[in-house]
Amino acid sequence: MRAWLGVITLLVGFGVAGAGEAQESPLAAAAKKEKERRKKVQSQTQVLTEGDLPRSRRRINVAPVTAAPGTEGAEETEAEGGTSGDPAAEKTDEERNAERGAEISKEISQAQDRIKALEESLVPIRAELSDLRSYSLGPRRAELQKALQEREAEIAQLNQRIESLRTEARRLRVSVP
Repeated sequence: MRAWLGVITLLVGFGVAGAGEAQESPLAAAAKKEKERRKKVQSQTQVLTEGDLPRSRRRINVAPVTAAPGTEGAEETEAEGGTSGDPAAEKTDEERNAERGAEISKEISQAQDRIKALEESLVPIRAELSDLRSYSLGPRRAELQKALQEREAEIAQLNQRIESLRTEARRLRVSVP
């Protein structure tokens, strides 16, 4: 009985082993093909390291760089093709951000000065409109109200511009007043 049990165990063991080999052969073939493909791809690729980068004389621009329309240098930038060819003359992102930050600060201070001037000009208009002794009725009152509304609208536009400039400065990680 033990002998038969041993023989059956051996036959079942060989059968399972044979079935396992039959199932692994397509998998083994796929693994072998994948290994060969990876070796082929690895031999064809070139890996760039930090040491390889300084050898490049010119920066690679994905899109042409042009100055904003209406600014100085717009014609020069387009005529030169956007690059000077001199690596020392090219600016880093931090330098460009710092320059734009200075421009933003200047624009904000100009807008704030204009707001201050407009608010000062509103004082006499409001005083005349609220003074009951001046009899500001008819066309004079309409003229004062129109001037008041126009100046308040300009102040609102300037405040929106200041906010958009501050948003741009935050995006560039530049501090502005």
